[in-house]
Amino acid sequence: MPRVGQINFSNCLPINLPIEEGRVRLDANRIEGNPQELNRLIEKGDLDISSTSSFLYLSRSDLTLVPDLSISSYGPVGSVLFFANCKPESLSGRRIAVPSSSATSIKLTALMLEMEYQSKVEIVVVDQPVIGSDSGFSGALVIGDKALQLDESWSENYLRIDLGEWWMKKFALPMVFGVFVARTEFASTRQESYRHVCLALKSAREIGTTSMLDAVIDRAREMTGLPRERMAKYFLENLNWRMDEDHLKSLDLFSSLLHQYDLI
Repeated sequence: MPRVGQINFSNCLPINLPIEEGRVRLDANRIEGNPQELNRLIEKGDLDISSTSSFLYLSRSDLTLVPDLSISSYGPVGSVLFFANCKPESLSGRRIAVPSSSATSIKLTALMLEMEYQSKVEIVVVDQPVIGSDSGFSGALVIGDKALQLDESWSENYLRIDLGEWWMKKFALPMVFGVFVARTEFASTRQESYRHVCLALKSAREIGTTSMLDAVIDRAREMTGLPRERMAKYFLENLNWRMDEDHLKSLDLFSSLLHQYDLI
């Protein structure tokens, strides 16, 4: 059976939960992990199809984009946040803490700081987000469920930039944080399996954003410990799981800017 990777953040629940609950049939071996873990698996050839970082897709030539699926936002995303204890234009040469779990968000942060504030920073990968004078870090990138959990308290003490919001304001395009990809060899040689997985993932997305949305929100509340109202807003207002012409245009622009700023 095909090996299918699934990101284990709450933002993928509209696709993951209908499959997990048996509402959509997926004949595959499912492997869960954070974006970076799945990136490594598909790079090694240990996955056939996976949700993964947009940056991985843009940096490789052996992956095929699964149509009409993404992890995106049209404006504030709420779960990819940059915090700083000084003005961003003062960050040049300073250290910022980033997680190891998402290549796209790290590259987007570096791009945003250089484009918007002419700040070239020293990026340091840490296990847990940290910021402040005692830590030695002047800024921190926080993503996924951890960003949702820290948002309220950190926003009271530090400057906050939502990277989805910044991208939309800057370019009037959705920010595509994650995509679904297949190894091109798998997509071309095992076409029936490839079509089955693609159809299952898109069917799950349709169910997870409609009839199972309440169940998705309840599961996300359990995963994060946050109020149901916050998680409802996350799924209804912040996130988008489509891949239309604007998303493709945004991916192309992101790739172009990464090359322009020597980030890829």
